[in-house]
Amino acid sequence: MFPIGKGKAHAVESYISSYCNNVSHCPSVIENAKTWNFASSDREDSMASIDIRRKHKHTLKDAKEAVKKTAQAIAKKFDIESRWNGNTLSFDRPGASGQIHVTGSEVHVTAQLGFLLGALKPLIEKEIEKHLDKELA
Repeated sequence: MFPIGKGKAHAVESYISSYCNNVSHCPSVIENAKTWNFASSDREDSMASIDIRRKHKHTLKDAKEAVKKTAQAIAKKFDIESRWNGNTLSFDRPGASGQIHVTGSEVHVTAQLGFLLGALKPLIEKEIEKHLDKELA
């Protein structure tokens, strides 16, 4: 069990499960989460970070279109809202925020995940990488 009490442990497990409808790795995420020690205050305040870089050989316009398609796919799966500011796409939702910066040679994704979404970091990273790789191919 989580060392944070049965009620909170169940809440965390339910939250993780709600994001795992079509993801086969979620049962292992839930099982791994049961061994985490959330009792320490530094754990409660920490946020998981995502940092993904992909080189590309597209025009800036085409790279931005690839990022747009990636963001649309991720938005459907994780309920993310996004907006462009120049060559940077900012996105957020409760428990997560970040940016995708596009240059003429690279796409750089950075994100901060809150406590509960941090448990899904590997799954979220895989989804972003999968869509970026597909769209930038």
